[in-house]
Amino acid sequence: MDEVKGYLDRKTMEIFERRFIEMQGEAQDKALQTAHDLTASLLQRLANTDPALLSAMQTPSMQYAIYNAQKSAAIADDEQLTETLLDILIDKASAAPRSFKDVVLAEALDVASKLTSDQIDTLSGILMLTRTVSYGTRTLDEVIAKLVERCSPFFEKIATNSSVLQYLSYTGVGVNNGFGFTVIDKVAETYDGAFTRGFTKSELPEGLHELLGTDVIVEIGAPESDPNADNPTEPEVRYRFAIATTQYIERQFIETSPAFGHREDIAKLVGSHRLNTDEVRQILSSKCPDFLKYIDELDQLGAGSFDLSSVGVAIAQANWRRLQPSTAPDIDIYLN
Repeated sequence: MDEVKGYLDRKTMEIFERRFIEMQGEAQDKALQTAHDLTASLLQRLANTDPALLSAMQTPSMQYAIYNAQKSAAIADDEQLTETLLDILIDKASAAPRSFKDVVLAEALDVASKLTSDQIDTLSGILMLTRTVSYGTRTLDEVIAKLVERCSPFFEKIATNSSVLQYLSYTGVGVNNGFGFTVIDKVAETYDGAFTRGFTKSELPEGLHELLGTDVIVEIGAPESDPNADNPTEPEVRYRFAIATTQYIERQFIETSPAFGHREDIAKLVGSHRLNTDEVRQILSSKCPDFLKYIDELDQLGAGSFDLSSVGVAIAQANWRRLQPSTAPDIDIYLN
């Protein structure tokens, strides 16, 4: 294994040295060291992941991709970019030649070098909050905790230039859809089962009454009665479904669940009781003001209306994985 890695390292560096001769003196020495470090890290990680992937290093497509990554890393002299390029190369090594994934990742290697660190971090934030759903959460507190866990490494790292999305569109990582969506509304829409005011028993369609008393419906309490009302009455208890999101609701209830045959009705009821923007802001301000500040900064850029392209997703996911390798979803989830 060490002999194979040594051979591939030498051949890869020979290609770089033959083609990348623009620099001289100290600049050239530093460029060669950066390229060598990237190559050594790539070989080690491929060997640790799956030694069979080392064979991909000998294909023209992969050697060209490595050369482009080496060149970008050497010119940028940016450790964050180098690590992001490395993660993209790891994904490309396992992609079938000329597959959609392979083509997207090759383009991502080229485009990433045109972006600053804060621009790439902004892409990761957009990916986490507008294109990613966590199905392992069931309550509001669990949703907020999961989102904060994901996003906290990116707090204070958003691009602040007001024209940043215009430039990002130019690079091909996404496009402004012009619909005026906000990130905070997208979060509430995605996790509509958590950001809900709930429903009373009387609001529950008769066909869903059989779900009361099961683990499908949970009680969230009742609002306090108004003592100043002319005819004060005891307010009804409110309930919610024990799901955080109705997206892909067909996957969330197994056939043996009493809710299985009611999935469409459940989705409609949840959607009609979602909290509005002000109510969501109030909750986030109380529970995690730093997270609300982060969302507001994204919304100031207009990030809620920025649709990531496949190339933008690849760059954003690699950068996310750089900081949180155990929590970032696999790139195939987004590209399939």
